Amino acid sequence: MSASRGSVQGRLGRRALRAALARRAGSLRTYLICSTHRTGSTLLCQLLTDTGLCGAPDEYWSPRWAPRFAERIAGERTDSDDSPPARPFHEIDFRRYLLGLFDAKSTPNGSWGCNVQWPHVRRIHEALDPRKQSTGVQTLRLLGQVYDQPRYVWLRRRDKVRQAISFWRSKQTKVFSSTGPVEESLRPEFDYEKIDGFVRRFEEQDACWQRLFREGGVEPFSIEFESFVEHKAETLAALLEYLEIEHPAEIPLPEPRLKKISDGLNDAWYERYRERRRTDGD
Repeated sequence: MSASRGSVQGRLGRRALRAALARRAGSLRTYLICSTHRTGSTLLCQLLTDTGLCGAPDEYWSPRWAPRFAERIAGERTDSDDSPPARPFHEIDFRRYLLGLFDAKSTPNGSWGCNVQWPHVRRIHEALDPRKQSTGVQTLRLLGQVYDQPRYVWLRRRDKVRQAISFWRSKQTKVFSSTGPVEESLRPEFDYEKIDGFVRRFEEQDACWQRLFREGGVEPFSIEFESFVEHKAETLAALLEYLEIEHPAEIPLPEPRLKKISDGLNDAWYERYRERRRTDGD
């Protein structure tokens, strides 16, 4: 088969997949949580899932987790199995995976959600339409097509320094979340340059989300991490109203399964970082 014929068949296959996704999404109430690392998105997804009303949002486009999710959808992996996947992200059967997610991760009321972190946007384009990934308008058009005009939730963190510290600590210890007492086998080390680089990365990713919404004329439901963690019940109630999901007047707030990882070490690093920035005159 010639390369040009193969590319045409690839485009036709992706076009058919987009159409199939749109048809299935049309029977659901879909929403996308737009986030970056360490903004509380895992906690928000857990709370939404535990209401039993909002689907089971998760990082379904993560190159780390998507292959595992795909194997569970295919019946090749149990929910408790967290061993390395047999195939990498680019070898996923996306038709079976994405359509299966709609069926497996929606609730009886027809709600379905997904946590999309900024680096995942590129993965969405690669799988569904690699020709269109240059502007916010094109990305929103693609998301709007395959998820049938989803609602957008923008979750961000005001304090980028604490966000970066949390991320750098987790990168070293490989502990990103925990449902029990936090145990770190490796003692993390402070690194100003690494933390500062993550501060700038998260600032840039927030700017990318903001530009995407502005170019696409979308007004997302905005949640700030700092307010969310202090007012979980109120945030959850307001979000369900925005999503137009019917719910009891008093929403039982599930007990968060995730345990706080931040401690005095994060605070000490924060002070060291701020002092270094003052010394450098930044």
